[in-house]
Amino acid sequence: MKPNRKPKKPQTPYSKFDLEEIIGLTVTNANGLGCSKFDSKFAYTAGCVVVLYDVDLGTQLHFVVSSRLPKPLGCVAVSHDGTYIAAGEVD
Repeated sequence: MKPNRKPKKPQTPYSKFDLEEIIGLTVTNANGLGCSKFDSKFAYTAGCVVVLYDVDLGTQLHFVVSSRLPKPLGCVAVSHDGTYIAAGEVD
């Protein structure tokens, strides 16, 4: 008795592309990532820091509360026009 084998599908031709950049994130859910639909920036949490990354320029800005002992951040949001960033701490 022969095992059930599915016939192999012919390989479809594909366009060659080059990987330009890899962005690694440490967020554990979608709440730790926010973006504006009007520019190339997005924000994500990394422990007690919010990182604002500009994809077009390849630059980062880091925001942390310096007036007290920082707590880990659980969420981040970006306003529609990209002017404001809000982040929430984990209890």
